[in-house]
Amino acid sequence: MSRHRARRSGLLRAVLSLGLLVGVGVSGTMAYWTDQATVTTGQLAAGRLDLTLNGQLAGPGGSTTDTTFAVGDLVPGESFARAISVGNAGTVPLDYTAVSHTNGTLGPGLRWTVVAGGAASNAGSSANGDRTGTCTGGTTTFSSASAISANAAAPTPVVPARRPLAAGASETLCVIVRLDPSAPSSLQGATATATFVVNGVQRGAP
Repeated sequence: MSRHRARRSGLLRAVLSLGLLVGVGVSGTMAYWTDQATVTTGQLAAGRLDLTLNGQLAGPGGSTTDTTFAVGDLVPGESFARAISVGNAGTVPLDYTAVSHTNGTLGPGLRWTVVAGGAASNAGSSANGDRTGTCTGGTTTFSSASAISANAAAPTPVVPARRPLAAGASETLCVIVRLDPSAPSSLQGATATATFVVNGVQRGAP
């Protein structure tokens, strides 16, 4: 009987010992190391489009008057040339186009030529009635035997295809205005002004 108790007692101690070992395995803790790293970007900024005309109109939009683009006492067949500088004072490249319309009773008698990248020059004199304006070099974007539109709501495209202009770059538009050689006598003393609207868009815009 004592031998049986001793055996049960030994078995109980073994079970308790096992339970103790299991208990230690379940309730024990382990440290997990962690780390964290952070990166902050530099300044992020949007680009800027800034179309200028003759070095004027810095900033968005606006209009300017070119007082040197004027000629008086034209007679049929005479012409005058003037270069307009189109600039990109922004920080990103752009594409531009241009439209034009006239205002005044002389408008129907005027004929226009626009040459992108051309250099303007003038010869002759009013006294001789032989003034002639020319554009040298460049690419002709508009030349018509008909008058340009007299309707501001439906202007004539004079630079119809987009032309690229890098940031900080500029291009001249050489413009020749000519009084039609067959202009009627009814236009004597008539006057007109012309408006050119240059539109710049982000490169790659649809």
